[in-house]
Amino acid sequence: MSGAEVFLLLLFIHFLMDYPLQGDFLANVKGDNVFLLFVHSSLWGLPIYLACSVFGSADLPLLAFLILGHMAVDKWKCGENRYCKDGALTKYLYIDQAFHLVQIIVVYIFSFYY
Repeated sequence: MSGAEVFLLLLFIHFLMDYPLQGDFLANVKGDNVFLLFVHSSLWGLPIYLACSVFGSADLPLLAFLILGHMAVDKWKCGENRYCKDGALTKYLYIDQAFHLVQIIVVYIFSFYY
């Protein structure tokens, strides 16, 4: 696979794991329960990590960066911001997704070029 194909694969894994495979239950309770936030973040980060392991190189600090970074931004988004209905599906969602995209870019660069 070319570098662009691998990056697109990582991006599609993100879309799949952060939206449809998250499910309504995790989407609704992850902001109130740290364990369930960890579960959601792990279910998101582990497939990206595994893809990096197969197509490049990955190590535990990258996995921690994926999981802990995802937890931090989702905790922020699901905190006080989730009660702001105007922003929940607009600016807060865009900020959340931009941060996750940066995570994927960082992981891609460090897994495949360093």
